[in-house]
Amino acid sequence: MPQNDEPETPAKQGAEPGGHRPSEDPFLTILVNAVNQSPDWEIGVTLHVNGVIISGLLCSMTRFMEEQADIIRRLGSVETAEARHEFAKLFDWLAEETQARPDTERPGGDTVLETEAAGADLPDFIHLRAATVHAPGTDAVLPETLWRGRLEHVSGWSIGNFGPKPPPRGRAAAGRTSV
Repeated sequence: MPQNDEPETPAKQGAEPGGHRPSEDPFLTILVNAVNQSPDWEIGVTLHVNGVIISGLLCSMTRFMEEQADIIRRLGSVETAEARHEFAKLFDWLAEETQARPDTERPGGDTVLETEAAGADLPDFIHLRAATVHAPGTDAVLPETLWRGRLEHVSGWSIGNFGPKPPPRGRAAAGRTSV
């Protein structure tokens, strides 16, 4: 029986020391982390979340916040322009904060501290732009939007999205010629 009277919640049951809960899929976490560290990079993904399919371009949190600010400024009436502009400043600030990287150097020699610090830097959320949401049993698709979700809620994923395909890049594309 626990020493305190506080009930053990599902979040606490799966948590590691320090309160960080590991992602169910370390490969997806690595991909999200790589995109977050390279704000100009994005990749098409399709996610399965609670029986719903979400497809779009995986983008950095910085890019997500910048686009959210732009959307807030653009949408709405002339009468609300000033209020929307002020609200968008919050997302501008969040975008700036996500770009600022704290000094990641840590004193060497303590593997436990290094591992705990690395776990604390792992992302908890995934961000998509140009995302479409596909609900089961219907042909209706929510129009393209920005989408943010918890990584731990993703039950499956694949590279590639339902939207327009970017032109091929890389070594394989460089060797091709048009006929």
